[in-house]
Amino acid sequence: MAAGRPKSRHGVTYGNGAVHGGGLPLFYDWHFGMVVSAAGQPDSRTAYLHVDYRKVGPTDEPLVARAWIDSVDGRKLFVRATMTDSDGNVLSEASGLMIKLLPHQP
Repeated sequence: MAAGRPKSRHGVTYGNGAVHGGGLPLFYDWHFGMVVSAAGQPDSRTAYLHVDYRKVGPTDEPLVARAWIDSVDGRKLFVRATMTDSDGNVLSEASGLMIKLLPHQP
């Protein structure tokens, strides 16, 4: 499992202090790559990424993101993640499929 504290920056927020929903898939894609790398797995590429939005993410407090490899099937790495606020409320959840690269793939 990998955990992080994403911080909102200009360009990923709405004017009303909410994390921009379009930035979350980008974050989760990056986070999945980091958890696969941290687990010592070979380089991989995202084949599938799904985000469920549960609550509006605030920009004025720390958020906690956790990601982990749920299962492995050959070259397939099934990954999951959550993002919570400082009270532990789930703001979003993600699932994905990472495919281990073959030696000739960039």
